[in-house]
Amino acid sequence: MDGLFAVGEAAGGPHRPEEDSLSEVLTHGRIAGRAAVEYSATLTGPRHSPAATRAAEADVLRLVVADGDHNARALQRAVRRLMTDHAGVVRDEVGLVAGLTALDEIKARTADIGVHIDIDGFSELAHTYDLRSAVLAARAALQCARERLGPQDCHHRSDRPGAAPALADAMVWSATTSGRRTPLAAPTGITEPWRDASDDAGPAV
Repeated sequence: MDGLFAVGEAAGGPHRPEEDSLSEVLTHGRIAGRAAVEYSATLTGPRHSPAATRAAEADVLRLVVADGDHNARALQRAVRRLMTDHAGVVRDEVGLVAGLTALDEIKARTADIGVHIDIDGFSELAHTYDLRSAVLAARAALQCARERLGPQDCHHRSDRPGAAPALADAMVWSATTSGRRTPLAAPTGITEPWRDASDDAGPAV
């Protein structure tokens, strides 16, 4: 996606233990930051979609008067519990499918959400948008985890014992195509420093 830059594991790198996370973010941040500067220098002006702007405004106006029975914060907690139960370091097919089923139920409840503007201002509106993002991210994680049929980095499928070959591709997810593998591709200058800093033969996603 033009203009989108990511760092850390979101950049498609291998999952690292916590003690490595800070150095990984700093390394990727420097590389991505320089790439973002170079990209920005090529832009001649802002690009806006009037249709997208109108749709976003209509969505906000609809939500600020929503008076449903469900609370965004409670549903956020439900998503966190679901991911803890079904998408931890050790997963299996039964648990992942159960997680997706439970996620469908949560998403259905978001259609009947209540957003109340009060002394706290628009905090419930913000939580509602955070909830949407959490549901989307959870679905991506669960569906992609089903595609990982063996141990991969720090994550394991208990129902698929045995070593999995290193993957030289990335998992790409969208709401319409679900999870699919694609060859790992990055702009020149990003991939090689990443490979050099990795203990693995190549990045595994």
